[in-house]
Amino acid sequence: QHVAIALVGRRALGGLGIDALFRDAAGLVARGLRVELGSVLELDPDGHTLRLRAGHGFPTAQTAVESDAGAQPQAHYAFAAGGPVVVEDRTDPDSFDPAPVLVQQGAVCGISVAIASEGHPFGILGGHAKRPRRFLPEDLHFVEAVANVLAAAIERRRIEETILHQATHDGLTGLANRAMLVDRIETALSRAQRRQHLLAVFFMDLDRFKLVNDSLGHAAGDSVLRQAAERLRTTLRAEDTIARLGGDEFVALCEDLSGPEEVAVVAQRLCGALAEPFRIGDQDIYALGSIGVAVDQGHGDAESLIGDADAAMYQAKAQGRGRWTLFAPTMRTDAAARIEAEAALRGALERDELRLTYQPIIDLASGAVTGGEALLHWQHPTRGLLGPEEFLPMAEETGLIVSVGRWALQQACRHAAGWPVA
Repeated sequence: QHVAIALVGRRALGGLGIDALFRDAAGLVARGLRVELGSVLELDPDGHTLRLRAGHGFPTAQTAVESDAGAQPQAHYAFAAGGPVVVEDRTDPDSFDPAPVLVQQGAVCGISVAIASEGHPFGILGGHAKRPRRFLPEDLHFVEAVANVLAAAIERRRIEETILHQATHDGLTGLANRAMLVDRIETALSRAQRRQHLLAVFFMDLDRFKLVNDSLGHAAGDSVLRQAAERLRTTLRAEDTIARLGGDEFVALCEDLSGPEEVAVVAQRLCGALAEPFRIGDQDIYALGSIGVAVDQGHGDAESLIGDADAAMYQAKAQGRGRWTLFAPTMRTDAAARIEAEAALRGALERDELRLTYQPIIDLASGAVTGGEALLHWQHPTRGLLGPEEFLPMAEETGLIVSVGRWALQQACRHAAGWPVA
């Protein structure tokens, strides 16, 4: 028995798959106890149903049999007791009954031990014989030791899955992150080339999200993002990939589309989903969404498709927001120009390129100046003097509007302080 415990331990540490480990454990328990049946019964999430996850001495088809934990006290009591439960002869009216799946195989006695990881029951490890017999204390310790090895392996697997999930998913929404999205797109591109199927990438941005964050706070913004993520999940198919890249940017990958008409239908449905109000406390918030769509033409890669969809999304914003636009090659030039303009605007304050001009407000009856309006311009190094409509929308989208606005207020106050007062 000590050799069997060491063997299952080595296999668990060696990275043996969990199903193979369960099969090994069922066989080791049966051989170590010298009984006909070894089993791992898994508790379903409902907390009542036990399923035969792995068995030794069972017909292959038997592994799908279910049973109610409440109807077989031996397993039920093993969970409650936290230690081994022994039945030496189930014909004894005072004994526990094994699970029906074991009774069907002729089990009349056996040992059952709960497999619990971090205090959460996973299932039951057992060894059962088809004729009455007595079990020694070392038999109980043996089954307990194997159950502990399985519990440790389950916990290790849970931690590994948690780490993997955190590495590939967005922490706020539970959606895929950029790394997983890129991997999924690359795989989808390979499939599309083999099958000649159409795939599309949808890049979505919430149009008024910054206003929500600034006016209602980040908790409200997080709620909007979670609601948006859930809407996207329910709007798209289960096989589609939905990712959050950060901020209020979401990307969806849809494969096996029938043609441009279905691409348009999906885009319109996404627009409609984001157009519905988001509930924050007792008020409705409208954020809308601009969507850019890039369709694979058979020669792209993941990053190119995401970039093309991003460029199309900015075009949708420029056309009025709350709508979708299909990518066109000319948008690459527009995107490059936008990136260049954003970089230039970020340096405009440092290079003292912003200008304020003033327009007086005059009382026509008296001719007196009663106030004034300050107008912001950008003295661009190559394009000349730009009006606010040419760069303020970009400043708002990038968040530069805060720095630009602060500079304009300080400059206007400084100038006003130096003007003569009548």
